[in-house]
Amino acid sequence: MFLKKIDISNFRGIKKMSLQLDQFTVLTGENNTGKSTILDALQLTLGRYSTAGRIKFERYDHHIAKSAEHAVDGDIIEIVLYFVEHKENEWADNITREFANVIQIDNANKKSVIFRVRSRYDANTNESVPEWDFLDSDLIEISGNMAKYRKALQESAPIFALKSTRNTKHEFSATSSFWGPFVRSMSTDPNVRQALENEMVELNQKIIDAHNPFTVIKEHLGNIAKLVPLTDSDTVSIESLTDNVLDILSKTRVSLTSSTGAKIPVGRHGEGTQSLAIICLFGAFLQSNLQSHDSKAYPILTLEEPEAHLHPSAASSVTTLLQNPNGQSIIATHSGDLISNTPVSSLRRLSRKDGEIIVSQVDTNAFNAQDEFKIDHHIRTTRGNLLFARCWLLVEGKVDRMVFEQCAAICGIDLISKGVYCIEYSHIGKPQILIKFAKQLGIEWFVVADGDDAGNGYIKSAKKELQGKDTDHILQLDDVLEVLLCLEGYGHHYENLSKAKHINDTVVKDAAYWKDIVKDLDKHDKTSVAVSVMDEMLERGRGGIPDKIHRIIAKSIHLAGKGQ
Repeated sequence: MFLKKIDISNFRGIKKMSLQLDQFTVLTGENNTGKSTILDALQLTLGRYSTAGRIKFERYDHHIAKSAEHAVDGDIIEIVLYFVEHKENEWADNITREFANVIQIDNANKKSVIFRVRSRYDANTNESVPEWDFLDSDLIEISGNMAKYRKALQESAPIFALKSTRNTKHEFSATSSFWGPFVRSMSTDPNVRQALENEMVELNQKIIDAHNPFTVIKEHLGNIAKLVPLTDSDTVSIESLTDNVLDILSKTRVSLTSSTGAKIPVGRHGEGTQSLAIICLFGAFLQSNLQSHDSKAYPILTLEEPEAHLHPSAASSVTTLLQNPNGQSIIATHSGDLISNTPVSSLRRLSRKDGEIIVSQVDTNAFNAQDEFKIDHHIRTTRGNLLFARCWLLVEGKVDRMVFEQCAAICGIDLISKGVYCIEYSHIGKPQILIKFAKQLGIEWFVVADGDDAGNGYIKSAKKELQGKDTDHILQLDDVLEVLLCLEGYGHHYENLSKAKHINDTVVKDAAYWKDIVKDLDKHDKTSVAVSVMDEMLERGRGGIPDKIHRIIAKSIHLAGKGQ
């Protein structure tokens, strides 16, 4: 049973939110945008519970909108899960029979099941009072005894979670969700098992007999038989080994061979190795077809910050271990390296605006194959970091990006911490592609273009994406950026490399003059000159930065603030 959507209302920091899910979904966004809350909502609604199957919410699970508000004043928590068929008759007959009275059928003859969990806070008992039900297609409660359907849902869509605070001591224990099924599975041939247990009895006796101090212990403990009724023979036995194969397996220890050749328990390795070992165990659990569950199960696996303690190269490769061919995987991450190896269609960017959580995702149908390839390449080359920005400052090329980033640094501004990421668009084509991508992800944008023919084309492309936005999202320079720098007193750097024969200190050094000087330089010269200009600008300090560049940086930061 595929979980297509989850709606959340009044749960922790989420007032209202709707999230579409894929087979592999990656949640990203700044802190406090609801990533962990979504994973916990799934765990609370689909997890198996003690206390007669009761779903347990805590006081602070209730959304508190104001500082003076208490849980009892808040609205009812509501979490709604939508399970659907991708195509007609996709669900097996046993699924259809088990959910017969709660299944809904749409116009395309595809089935769905809608499960809702709610909770209100009772001031009299000072507790959260949960309730659950199944809904019809109009989101109206279906009457009847629904207990068996909830149990069937938990078996058909079991959920397994790995928190960011995972540790090997727990995850490799016999009671864990992922290691436990491997050690508890009794697949040994009964005859082989009996032979092994007989050998363990003999080996145990040899070990005990070889350890002389135990002889004294047995003699003294044997005196107990004089005081309480016990057997006359072999009153005391000491076991260093159990004679039960399952007990042996439950105490199995995993070791990894170090670079020196020593076999070291996994829990004694570094944090990164331990984290990676747990993720690999997670993958092994998936590959084992979830042998502790019925074959009809389509499990949901959630993982929080898989990149924890991992080297970037390991984090970028870990996505392949997290794919779940037998169910769904939902991952929350801050890793640009991991994101850079994730299909853009699987990404969900969470942001907070005016107190509300906004979920943004890319509609790949809005891009042709070539544009999608360019976007994917851009994400990989920036290692996914551009997706963490609240505003993209889109500039033409490498020199432009270097100038704006350095000017911001001279002003004591860290663009990244302000939510601004500077992106060059000329090598991807027109900025329209990146603007469209930014808009779908809920990222603000600001385009800067030169005042030449190429710049005219870039501006025309950008204006197609305004769609009601003011033109403050676009700025075209009077000429190329290098001419602006020359007019601000940095022209001598360009004159020194120019091959133009008309350089003359007596001529009027206006925009036309500097345009000729700059035009004479090749791309390599422009980059090297820009470096020397930045060095001089650093010496001049804030006062040496052109006012127009100041305004562009300020505008980008302002737009980034709107993205919060």
